[in-house]
Amino acid sequence: MTNKNRTACRHVIELHPGDEGEIELRFADQGAMFTVGLAAIDPAEGTAELLLDSMWGGYQMRRFIKDDRRWTTIWPADDGEVHATVDFGSGKHLNISSDTAWTHSLDLTDVAWNDGSLRLTFRETA
Repeated sequence: MTNKNRTACRHVIELHPGDEGEIELRFADQGAMFTVGLAAIDPAEGTAELLLDSMWGGYQMRRFIKDDRRWTTIWPADDGEVHATVDFGSGKHLNISSDTAWTHSLDLTDVAWNDGSLRLTFRETA
């Protein structure tokens, strides 16, 4: 059964190495800010390491492993942030969804490196 009343919003962040950006989650129960940082970039490999606010405690956080074509859970490191390496391009990258997965989710759908900045496109749905 699908929910035909789902609402979606697109968020775009441009980051340089060492930068952080914030997403205002529009459909979260109480409204929230979600911080994304660019820890490292490897244009030759086509990858970026992101630092994400931990959303655990009501949300599940997963990263898509392209070579294995499967999702894997990502957890906070000792510094409290979630570290995730993502590939450049469109498609599946990250998924952060409420424990029920029907209430609220944030998906990273595109990662692009251009002229020294990383452009991240997220899709938020509720």
